[in-house]
Amino acid sequence: MYEPEQLKAADNGVHLCANCADLIDKDPGRYSVPYLQGLQQEAERRSRLAVLQPGGVNRGLLTSEQAHRVSTFIDRTTRCLFQLVLYRNHSGWVGYWPWLEANHARSFSGECAHIRHLAHPLCANSPHAVDIQVRVVESVGSLFDKVSNAPWHFDETSAAFRLDAASQFGAGREQANAAGELADSYRRDIYRLTSDLGAMTNGGSGRLIGAFS
Repeated sequence: MYEPEQLKAADNGVHLCANCADLIDKDPGRYSVPYLQGLQQEAERRSRLAVLQPGGVNRGLLTSEQAHRVSTFIDRTTRCLFQLVLYRNHSGWVGYWPWLEANHARSFSGECAHIRHLAHPLCANSPHAVDIQVRVVESVGSLFDKVSNAPWHFDETSAAFRLDAASQFGAGREQANAAGELADSYRRDIYRLTSDLGAMTNGGSGRLIGAFS
């Protein structure tokens, strides 16, 4: 439980639109603190980019049909990471990813392996947007590959992949921390890239579901 002072602290706040705030309040268990913090950091990055490079992040706004495909793609991507927990404490990295969600990420990565094909239902049909989609898919696939191998381990009791650097010693802890850093870098790449995709839908009618609005 948080103390009143902690609840009022600036670092406990995340700026959201009314729709997203209502969505998160109705289903708080679905949105982890690291996930929301990642969204906040990406929103701040986009704001800085808009000032420093006007129009840069929105390069090539999409049509209504393209925006709908991209919005669906973003929703599918974010559903892969809803319950992924990654954070670093004084002992090192801690990670948790439920099997069902991780397996969804694996399936999604395979499903989108040929997203450059115009016939693919999620293909944005815009060279710049498709390039970003490909990078997202590659990052999702790489994230699953790393999490499904040592030093991560599958815990049958919780049916989840887990990482706990504190339980390791010497070289084992170093490997666990390196694995945590790498997984976090993939996660941040996914947040950043899907955020850029979301910015491109400003000219379309596609509704961003759940996040990145």
